[in-house]
Amino acid sequence: MIAFMRLASAVALALGLAMPAVAAGTDPNWPCIQVRNPQIAATAIWGGPEIPATAKEWWSEQDVADAVRAIASRRTPVEETEKIIARVAEAPGDKTMRLSKLFVGMLERVNAERDRVMNGLVRYARKQQAFARRIEQLGDQIALVKAGKPVEGVKPEDLPKLEEELKWTIRIFDERNQSLTYVCESPGLLEQRAFELARIIAEKL
Repeated sequence: MIAFMRLASAVALALGLAMPAVAAGTDPNWPCIQVRNPQIAATAIWGGPEIPATAKEWWSEQDVADAVRAIASRRTPVEETEKIIARVAEAPGDKTMRLSKLFVGMLERVNAERDRVMNGLVRYARKQQAFARRIEQLGDQIALVKAGKPVEGVKPEDLPKLEEELKWTIRIFDERNQSLTYVCESPGLLEQRAFELARIIAEKL
């Protein structure tokens, strides 16, 4: 039980102190080492000519809109996106406008997905904080019961149940914490995809 108590305190301390320090200057609930950048800026990834203002209406051309949805989806392999982009470039009409719309639409879609992912990470972190608070609460209650002190709403015979809950809460917290490292990579992977797609589109101009 002493091991549980020490682990519970360490987990609660790690979440309570490390997270805000990691996220200094940003959302205090942001759980990742990577800085939270709200949007991928077009200027940061676009190496082609100036984008016409009218390209923001990318959804006005059905074939371009369909291509945007296809290439922006992470389910579409990069090799397949190259073929889709080539078809848009080879279609009749103003190639520069079509590809500009394709870039604008792609970036809009990727930024929207990236925003959803980052908001999900914040919710994930808040859930972890709730687990940490429960671990701390259970640890305190168990310590008091073992010391023979009164605990509101808890009877001495509840001790085995509290110890079991503490055990499983720590296990869930630890498993989720290990997964967080991989989940935190998602925004960066989306940024890399946007950069690669922008490069392919620019090369067709």
